[in-house]
Amino acid sequence: MFRDLEKEVDELRQDLETRFKKARPTEDFRATMILATLQLRVLAELFKDSPDPKERSRLINEYEKEKESIEKGIQMLSQQTQRFGRIHASPQN
Repeated sequence: MFRDLEKEVDELRQDLETRFKKARPTEDFRATMILATLQLRVLAELFKDSPDPKERSRLINEYEKEKESIEKGIQMLSQQTQRFGRIHASPQN
């Protein structure tokens, strides 16, 4: 089955942008996640352009590892947002 890696990267980037607005991560975390997303885009381009099956296999493995790291970062942002929301939603004494 054909995968649209560029579309996957765009969806992750959009999800990150949404999470950034809600969670307000540190500048270092934000920069790391943006750079990881750019690296993912580069890997997707290299994969698309490579005619060598071995190189494509290596690239897709690297892509999957990088994507997993980004997804973990998104999950951390989501958990932070949920905790932050519960703290602010709790009644004040």
